[in-house]
Amino acid sequence: DEIAQHGAKAVIPPRKDAKIWLHGNTNAAPHPRDQNLRYIRKHGRKKWKRDSGYHRRSLAETTMFVSKRSLVVLYVLVNLTIRRLSCSSNVLRLIA
Repeated sequence: DEIAQHGAKAVIPPRKDAKIWLHGNTNAAPHPRDQNLRYIRKHGRKKWKRDSGYHRRSLAETTMFVSKRSLVVLYVLVNLTIRRLSCSSNVLRLIA
């Protein structure tokens, strides 16, 4: 409901064992999830992902994950370098 209020289309892959909630014999509007399920059953999950743009979303999430992981690695390396420098300067003070 929240997605529909914003005029967006749900691109959430249903589970492989998902069942249709609202069948065609009801008077209610078709549920987007059910439409996705019907499309997947007719054309296949791979084609649904390609046609719905799900792969683009997945690529964007992967890119963000890699970026965040890179920032964490950089932070750890900088922190270790600072600690090593402060330890070596403390040793030099003790020797002098």
